[in-house]
Amino acid sequence: PPDACMFMARWPMAPRRPLIAVRDGEPSDVRLCRSPRLTSSPGPSGAALSFALDTKRAVTVAFLILAGAQLGHVFNMVSPRSGFVFNEVTRNPWIWGAIILCVGLLIAAVYVPILSEVLGTEEPGKEGWLLVFTLSFAPVLVGQSLRTVGQIRRKYGRQAWAQRGGSG
Repeated sequence: PPDACMFMARWPMAPRRPLIAVRDGEPSDVRLCRSPRLTSSPGPSGAALSFALDTKRAVTVAFLILAGAQLGHVFNMVSPRSGFVFNEVTRNPWIWGAIILCVGLLIAAVYVPILSEVLGTEEPGKEGWLLVFTLSFAPVLVGQSLRTVGQIRRKYGRQAWAQRGGSG
């Protein structure tokens, strides 16, 4: 839809509008909203425990992975026809500001003593940070891969339609 690129500038939806609008058999307004689940528990906890981290450190790593995956998921919320790097999300300074703020809060939750004590977090160590960075980007990689496959399917689907005598 032409207004899909302006979803950040639109007013909230009308009260009677369905949450998921379906056009041509595919959801048009909600895209890849399940991809953060790819890295939700028990996945991060199992990965952290398989690296022989103690329980408190494993819980910290799982918390950071889940939070990082949610932060990265914003990059999947783009129009299917927009660019991979330069799109309506990456050009939005408010998103970058929010991501920087949230990353700062996550680092503070681990390294500021009073927050670390209240939240029960512990310094993850090199192995923990490796897990955090690797698994936090999984939703972005999966989401962008699915988006690329969809773009290829749409491109070749239109070409096949035109060859069969269709228009457009």
